[in-house]
Amino acid sequence: MSINNSCSGDPAVRAARSCNLHNNRHIRALSGKSRGNSFFIPAAFLLFFSFFLVGCTQNAESILGGLNEGTLYVCTSGCDYASISPAIAAADDGDTIIVAAGTYTETLGLAGKRLTIEGAGAGLTIIDASDPSFYEPAKVGQNHSIQDFGDNSAIRGVTLIGNSASSPSHYGFKVSHVDNITLENIRVQNSYRNGIDLNAVDTATLNNIEVTGTVLGFGLLLLDSQNITVTNVTTNNNLWGGVTIQAKDASSDNVRLLGTFDASDTIPLLVEQDPPYGLISNVQIPDKFEWVAYGYRAGPDYRQWFYHETQADAVAFVNYMDTTTDFTYTGTNSYSVPVGGISHYVGLTVQEAIDVATVDDVVHVPSGTFDGVVDINKRIILQGSGSEDDGTVLTKNTPVANPAPYPLQVDGATYTYNPVVIISKLGIDGSPILLRDLKIEPRQDIIGDARQIPAILFAPGASADNYVTSYSYLELNNIRVIGTSSVGTPESGITIDGSTSVDNLVINNCEFSYMAFGIIFYNNGNFPSVVENIQVNNTVFDNNSIKGFYTEKLSYATFNDVTATDNGKTDKSPDFADKYNAGIEVNLKYGAYYNLTFNNLIVTGNGLTSDAAVTPNYGAGLTIKARGTGNDTDSDYHIVQASLTGVTISGGVFTANETGIRVGEPNRDNLYPKVISVSGATISGNNPRGLDNQIDGVTVNAPDNKWNGGASTPGAGETQGSINLLP
Repeated sequence: MSINNSCSGDPAVRAARSCNLHNNRHIRALSGKSRGNSFFIPAAFLLFFSFFLVGCTQNAESILGGLNEGTLYVCTSGCDYASISPAIAAADDGDTIIVAAGTYTETLGLAGKRLTIEGAGAGLTIIDASDPSFYEPAKVGQNHSIQDFGDNSAIRGVTLIGNSASSPSHYGFKVSHVDNITLENIRVQNSYRNGIDLNAVDTATLNNIEVTGTVLGFGLLLLDSQNITVTNVTTNNNLWGGVTIQAKDASSDNVRLLGTFDASDTIPLLVEQDPPYGLISNVQIPDKFEWVAYGYRAGPDYRQWFYHETQADAVAFVNYMDTTTDFTYTGTNSYSVPVGGISHYVGLTVQEAIDVATVDDVVHVPSGTFDGVVDINKRIILQGSGSEDDGTVLTKNTPVANPAPYPLQVDGATYTYNPVVIISKLGIDGSPILLRDLKIEPRQDIIGDARQIPAILFAPGASADNYVTSYSYLELNNIRVIGTSSVGTPESGITIDGSTSVDNLVINNCEFSYMAFGIIFYNNGNFPSVVENIQVNNTVFDNNSIKGFYTEKLSYATFNDVTATDNGKTDKSPDFADKYNAGIEVNLKYGAYYNLTFNNLIVTGNGLTSDAAVTPNYGAGLTIKARGTGNDTDSDYHIVQASLTGVTISGGVFTANETGIRVGEPNRDNLYPKVISVSGATISGNNPRGLDNQIDGVTVNAPDNKWNGGASTPGAGETQGSINLLP
């Protein structure tokens, strides 16, 4: 038999009809809520009895008393409850209160109960809490329009009209120190303070929220709260702003603003830290906000980030902060909002942000200069706002009295480091440590000459382990390292010490300029190490005083579209280095190495000297050696001899260097490298020669190159050693 139940469907409709007839339900006492025993009536008899006696009339609920256990019904007439507050008082934890369309003139206190309140919809079920007599002191204990939530509570489908003329302590929805809250299809109008205020809430879902006309506050405030998802929010005409995320005594973490964000307030979105400055992390900002205006508000000592859709709006807001007499702001700045990832750290130093980040987080660093050592102590992405001078600049502007605790031992000498960035954690395949869009400045002019000052240092191992350690999977994208044209050896772009091994290093679109070494990889005869599987792409080494790129260990490496210009400056390099200055030097020691490939290099003006005292001058644009064989015995290189098999130089331009390309250490009769080819390159204008082979018993294959004047064969003196020009 088919029954057409006209009371099914939307719960608010059921409430309005006051009818809920279902099979196999309990009938409770006519009071509308029974906590005692109940009895079972077969469905057929229940239907017959209900229709026979009352005919499913509009007031059936008042007779049958609500057939769903744990459900109470509220409507303006004909239900057990004509207002919401008595239903709350009668409800137990876990109950649902269905509120029909209508206006209910009252404030609500949920008494800490776990309740669900279901209205008929925003604009249909209206809670009018505008009467000042509803609040303290007239109504003891009622400070806000809706308050005293319990854990796991939900309110859906209502409009709240607040008291716009009341004491500043009166809020709209006041949700404090509870977990698992749901607010859906909510409209709040004319609250005196924040329309919706979440304080110390863990886990909340807010969907389809509209807040307008807050007299002295924000539309929506999230303070010291975690795991909050807000989807589709509309705010307008709220005096202090639309939405704000703040941290004071605890962290605000994992806050996501999703869907539509329609805020026509003067301040649409504010992120703020108040003393003692709880952490703010993992905030997902809507994509529409591409710029931020930052200011430190003196007096209350707020750190404030005002989000804007355009650069012009952000700049205009900075101008307001700089000129307003209402507040005092310092440190104002505007910067673009990084795109990618949901991690967002505000009010922290770079190191503090890294320390609170979790593995694989994106730590965004805004534009500006950041002083201090940065230790990459977990697998993260460190995302700057650009590598130009007005982007994100990491530096070390503070002199350090004592050397950093990272000693280096090379050939018996001990050095100490003062790095700007330390790599102390491994990446993994598919998830490397990634540094992107940063400028880094090593500062010999401040730190001094007594120690090494790398921009990026792979932290050596523990002294008990003879500093031996290894790293893997690091990627640098758009990193610009600019030194101070230092004298001597201190400044370098990347340093890997003698007992540190690195596997899978990628350097893309970077620059290393105005240092002693753009990049330097040491090796150690007592505890040899290796750097292997590296790629250097579209990267520039310019005006480094000793060498642009220098390594004593390298295997399975590819250099694509690398530029080395004007490296090797004898007026700044130390005397011992003068005659060996170079653009790119591979000077391998203590081990067997394989397969180095150089594609389309631009190598010009390297290893030059105008100092007649520098003689002989072995400077070069590109030089590749494997030490310890032949008569290479004036150091310890011969104890653990080096070998290199496989050198490919393809394409590129080598011009105006002291020597364009050299393989082998001059006058040492080295036996390596072996299997060497140079093809498709332009080698011209180098003095004294373009291609110099210093290896005993090895021929360099050099077909299809262009020499001085574009000639297909070299002129007299352009090459030295065994060179095969045939294909």
